[in-house]
Amino acid sequence: MHLESNIRKIQVHRILAAFHLFTPVIILFFTENGLSLTQAALLQSVYTAGVLFMRRPAARLSDRYGRRIALAISGALLFASVSALSLSTQFIEFLTAQILFAAGVSLEAGSSKALLRETLQDADETGRYGEIWSKTSTYGLVSASLACLIGGLIGQESLRLVFLAMTPIYLLMIPVSLSLRSPEAERELTAETPKLREILKPEDYSLSDLARSSGEATLKSGYFLYQPFLAGIGASIGLIGVAFSAMTLTSAIGSKLAQRGKIVSGPVSAVIGATGFASLGSLGAPAAGLVGTQALARGALGSASAGKQSGRSLSRLIFIPLFPLTAASTQYFGAETVFLGLAVFLGVISLALVFKGKDQ
Repeated sequence: MHLESNIRKIQVHRILAAFHLFTPVIILFFTENGLSLTQAALLQSVYTAGVLFMRRPAARLSDRYGRRIALAISGALLFASVSALSLSTQFIEFLTAQILFAAGVSLEAGSSKALLRETLQDADETGRYGEIWSKTSTYGLVSASLACLIGGLIGQESLRLVFLAMTPIYLLMIPVSLSLRSPEAERELTAETPKLREILKPEDYSLSDLARSSGEATLKSGYFLYQPFLAGIGASIGLIGVAFSAMTLTSAIGSKLAQRGKIVSGPVSAVIGATGFASLGSLGAPAAGLVGTQALARGALGSASAGKQSGRSLSRLIFIPLFPLTAASTQYFGAETVFLGLAVFLGVISLALVFKGKDQ
């Protein structure tokens, strides 16, 4: 097996898969097409639920047909999704496209990691897995950050054009996937993927686990509310792209620092997020620059909740009902009031973490 060639192709595949031009405009795109903010939030929750619930079926498909085919199917699903989004105008059409995208993401996430691990196993170099996957993830984050910048620039011309511009990116994933070399022996990914009922065992979670996952879900909800908030205070689509690009990198830095123990990832990160939300809620436009603090706290809390394999799944489960509720509240009470409410909620979370003494 050509080890280095496979590694490079897996990294290229990750870069392509992470190149989400729509990240800074997805909510604005939905509302521009006549959907309410609550409906747009429901679509994001459906996507999140799809990623969570399709993990095991995706692993089963990857085991049955092999990693190369699974990654190629992933590219085809992502291509179909953004193609549909570029043409859609109705809620049901957007819903179908979101489900397709979730299926593609579920396939890509599990299969690419499994293929890298098995490639290194064939070459008796499994000790390099952590280092190589960390580098691969970094490439993906840089790709995502660059995509936000470019997506914002394209979005200034047309939000629909953003999705059309993504079609060749995802189409390219298919030949890249098929050019990969299959490992001699593939592990059973299905057996390594926990069932949903195993993730949802309440006895496996402490108050700290619930607080951290709730904190991450809260910050993610605020993350998506930035789009209508920034647009509402007069920010251009290009500037929103710059803000989201900065947030992507800041979130990554926060997660990396938390993993290395460089910053406190429990109460302190929740307080950082609460401070940012309170500033946005009380100061308005001048506080827009503080959105990066949310991303830093989100990255740190995300790292902490991912300490258990099921931690990130728990935060996703909380996000599914939380974001539509937050969006609906924004429609009735205004973004500033909701940001203040999120600040209070994160303050309570920080107190819970202090009380349990589980700060890491």
